[in-house]
Amino acid sequence: MKILAELFASNKKIKQVNQWLKMEVERFRKEQKQFSSENNFVFGTDKIPDFVAPIPPNSLRATVSSPSLAGYLIVADGWYFLISWLLKKRATILDIGCGCGKLARLFLHHPFIEKYFGLIIMKKVFNGVRNILHLYLLGNFSLFLWIFYLRHIIRKGKLGGVTLYFP
Repeated sequence: MKILAELFASNKKIKQVNQWLKMEVERFRKEQKQFSSENNFVFGTDKIPDFVAPIPPNSLRATVSSPSLAGYLIVADGWYFLISWLLKKRATILDIGCGCGKLARLFLHHPFIEKYFGLIIMKKVFNGVRNILHLYLLGNFSLFLWIFYLRHIIRKGKLGGVTLYFP
């Protein structure tokens, strides 16, 4: 009888753990949908989105890096702390290959940044970043689309035509 009671108790615990795991998996799936969207990820409610720029959607992140939100945040966080440590007042940042605007988004309100220039070589990415950040870009922030023709570099060994688009 004692063995049956122990088996029943352990079976009950297994059912509880199973139930808890199912709830956790369901919670994870809901959160994953939130972060695996083709929409910009907007923080908070009320006035917070007025100051905190949204995170680009998966499709935009995937064109320049990993679509993973965790990867985006970890890389952005690392660069932000490294660069912030080196900044002096009235700094200018030239971000060559600024991708989906990770650093632009993070440095929007940094007190030491006087000017930020981001260069992007893919028109699709440029338009996506501009659409996300246009409400947040202040006079000291500029994004540039820099299109150059690789065929000139490969064939003639030098840089060919350069086209700049300004927001």
